[in-house]
Amino acid sequence: MSYAYDTIADIIRLGEENNISFGDVVLRYELENYDRSEDAVVREIENRLDIFESSIQDGIAYAEKTASGMSGGQA
Repeated sequence: MSYAYDTIADIIRLGEENNISFGDVVLRYELENYDRSEDAVVREIENRLDIFESSIQDGIAYAEKTASGMSGGQA
């Protein structure tokens, strides 16, 4: 079984066809295409989520307007 996908619709279809979650489709794709353990893949996902969260918090904390004035502050 291949878990290859090109679009989000493909991931949803694969999940429905195999009765697995969206995340499991992505995890299985990673496992079948890269020489890494499930634990290594999960650790990498957790690391990226931490980076995303930090980025969001930095963006919330930085309330100044951008040079263009189109975002930040009370743009």
